[in-house]
Amino acid sequence: MVSFSIKKVKSVTGDLGELLQKKRQEAGFSLHQLSRRTLIAERYLEAIECEEWNRLPGEVYIKNFLKRYAFEVGLDPIRVENSYKRFGGWENDVSVKSLQKTLPLSSTHFMILPKYIRNFFIGCVLCILFGYLGWQAKMYFTPPELNIYTPIDNLITSEPNVLLQGSTDPEIEVKVNDVLISVNEGNFEEELDLQPGLNILKVTATKKHGPTIEVYRRVMWRTDEISNN
Repeated sequence: MVSFSIKKVKSVTGDLGELLQKKRQEAGFSLHQLSRRTLIAERYLEAIECEEWNRLPGEVYIKNFLKRYAFEVGLDPIRVENSYKRFGGWENDVSVKSLQKTLPLSSTHFMILPKYIRNFFIGCVLCILFGYLGWQAKMYFTPPELNIYTPIDNLITSEPNVLLQGSTDPEIEVKVNDVLISVNEGNFEEELDLQPGLNILKVTATKKHGPTIEVYRRVMWRTDEISNN
């Protein structure tokens, strides 16, 4: 008569869940904290630790949950998944050390590093963008520079005309008493006819689709001096 010896397989109930729970506690995570890190509901994390697989939504979810759980507590996600596939827990000869990640736990921080680099570059791009927009807004809302060299204000002259000279920013439109004058690389020069008595010269410089600056010059043409002569 052939006798058979039955090899007792170590019960896996509690092994997987207990180890995950132990690693979670060693990492200093509560179920709530781990839930926020893994985006897994606390009731599912509790079910995993209790190995109550029937409380979980399905095989695809279980494997995904196990991988995320393992990664956060420093275990090798692939080995954890493979162990679950075998028995829904550990193989009887699988030690805890065999499930440790090849890389140290601190490597998880390194793996998260690209996220911070990405956020850093996004921040830099946003700073450059907002800086450029701010500069454009300043350029748009700031009136152009306008310098009048001649004539001086409150000039009294016996001549029937006066020379207007000045400068402004490039690509600026300049008008004298609402009459457009020529501007060459920001410089302008125009001979203006005067009327007897007080002449008020309104010089305006306008940006394209932007603000305007005005400068006034008062010029008195004294015709009585000509008559006396």
